[in-house]
Amino acid sequence: MGNLARWVFWVGDNFKRHPVGAALGLLASLVAVLSGISQVTGYNLRDLSGRSYDSPPALSKEARSALRVRLRKLASDGSLSAEDSQELRDYAAGLKLEAQPAQRYLAEIESQILQASKDLQEGAELAAQQRLPEARSRFREAARLDDENVTAWANFGGASLELGDTAAAEVALRKALALEPENIVANYNFGACLAAQNRSAAALDHLERSMSLLLRGEAPPVFERQALLDDLQKSPHFSSLRTSARFDALIHRVRDDFR
Repeated sequence: MGNLARWVFWVGDNFKRHPVGAALGLLASLVAVLSGISQVTGYNLRDLSGRSYDSPPALSKEARSALRVRLRKLASDGSLSAEDSQELRDYAAGLKLEAQPAQRYLAEIESQILQASKDLQEGAELAAQQRLPEARSRFREAARLDDENVTAWANFGGASLELGDTAAAEVALRKALALEPENIVANYNFGACLAAQNRSAAALDHLERSMSLLLRGEAPPVFERQALLDDLQKSPHFSSLRTSARFDALIHRVRDDFR
């Protein structure tokens, strides 16, 4: 196993790497709750517009997704502060959503998003202790609770790959990429998963995409150059690629262009 982890988690906007085995360090995101939805937020529910409604309209799919994203970000450590709650109030007001349906929806998902964030953190801690089966269970539970959490799916897929379950890894990583096609970690992990199955051309497509995104600086620097080189050159997942000119060119890109 190489020096690069098959997953990472993030807390808010700050990515953190967690070593596993020789040094796993690679490749959790975003929405909080309106006032008083729960004991966590600590303020009373109010209609942001000051009006009341006898039959509040349902939220659109886009609005629900946006609220989940904001809650996931603000609750990345498994809790919500007063500042988080204020930020969510401002965010909901900016979306011009009807307060009652927004509040009702957030009340429905809050506990799940908070628990998913806790599961991601616990999974990362278990991974750092090389307790991969337990880490995978935490990542799987996070994905179950928060089905749109890209990090949960990417982490579950990465952990599954390290445990030799390429079928589960592929399903999870395809889910992650369906949610966010340009996700660096999901592309890298999926490349490793495909390479482990000797699907070289498709594996290289995803590895090259992940490196292009990384080298363009479109994500926080979760990859360390030497760890990345060590993983590409030593991980058994990439054994089928090591005679490929494209793979050799990829290694040269990392060595020469990655800072």
